[in-house]
Amino acid sequence: MVFRRDLAGDALDRIEVRVVARVMRAATFDAKGKPNFSPVSDAWNIRNLSYEFRVRPIAGNPEMVLAQPKDSDFTLPAGRYVLALKNQGYDFTVAGKVTDPSQCLERIDAANGSFYSVCQKQ
Repeated sequence: MVFRRDLAGDALDRIEVRVVARVMRAATFDAKGKPNFSPVSDAWNIRNLSYEFRVRPIAGNPEMVLAQPKDSDFTLPAGRYVLALKNQGYDFTVAGKVTDPSQCLERIDAANGSFYSVCQKQ
């Protein structure tokens, strides 16, 4: 369930839930181009991976909606997520042991920017 005062009268039909992955380690390169890996603590990145949920109003509560997955058998894997609603994110976690590879990232810090990839080892 989602509560927000400005939902009253709004015709929402979908909500996007995006994966928020932990950045586990980072790679930098020395002058010879050799990578140096180091662990990263308390760094997260909102992924471009998302789950779409259908939304329906809750009778008698115009400021509340119920978000449900399209497939009734679907459950979000354990991990961290952000619910995107009207250009604002609401952070939440699903309890349990995180096993979904999309929940883990490695960062490469290069001269032309930072790049992310799915963890090779978790």
